[in-house]
Amino acid sequence: MVDVETKTTIKIRRKEQMEKTTMSVQELSAQMGISLPKAYELVKSPGFPTIRIGTRILIPVDAYKEWLLKNSAHR
Repeated sequence: MVDVETKTTIKIRRKEQMEKTTMSVQELSAQMGISLPKAYELVKSPGFPTIRIGTRILIPVDAYKEWLLKNSAHR
């Protein structure tokens, strides 16, 4: 029988191994160090990668990283 502590450790390790594939607009705001209204303005701009599920807006992390490289000032 597996004790509770071991089960908790397993769950934590699984969570650490799973990398997030999307982020919210709020997370984008924090990641970029911009205001939430600016983040919403950015996700509505043409060419910015988003996934819309109902009213929720998600940003695919890999597509965001590619977009960031393509649109950075250091080309």
